[in-house]
Amino acid sequence: MSKNQKIITFVAVIALVAGGLLFASRSIAPENGNLNNIAPVVDEALQEDINLTIVFGPNDSASTSVKAKYGGTCLDILKRGAATLNFDLQTKDYGEMGVLVEKIRDKKNGDGGNYWMYYVDGKLSDVGASQQEIYPGSIVEWRFEKPNF
Repeated sequence: MSKNQKIITFVAVIALVAGGLLFASRSIAPENGNLNNIAPVVDEALQEDINLTIVFGPNDSASTSVKAKYGGTCLDILKRGAATLNFDLQTKDYGEMGVLVEKIRDKKNGDGGNYWMYYVDGKLSDVGASQQEIYPGSIVEWRFEKPNF
């Protein structure tokens, strides 16, 4: 299997896994997929601080603490963080397969062979961002990097 086929397979698997919770999302995304300034509704009593870091490349990252619903998802955290940091966030809805993060700020999937991947507490997740629940004390990191497969 070629490297491009592996990347396409990886992206398809992540999108497929994310599809299960797509319809349960409380967020409403605009039709153009631009989620900047769109954040999930959060009950004040259930908020927790989650640390979010977005790594665009060497010596280029941004961090923030995001208030998020207990049991919220990595995608929820990214939406809130992008709104807080005023970064453009673009996704693509693949229907039953789920939502894929395509671009954060000026970094788009495929540029230089890099893709957006996320880690929770230092570990690359093996499920879609809309399925990965986050709990108090979690550290979420989105990295724009080359896949290691």
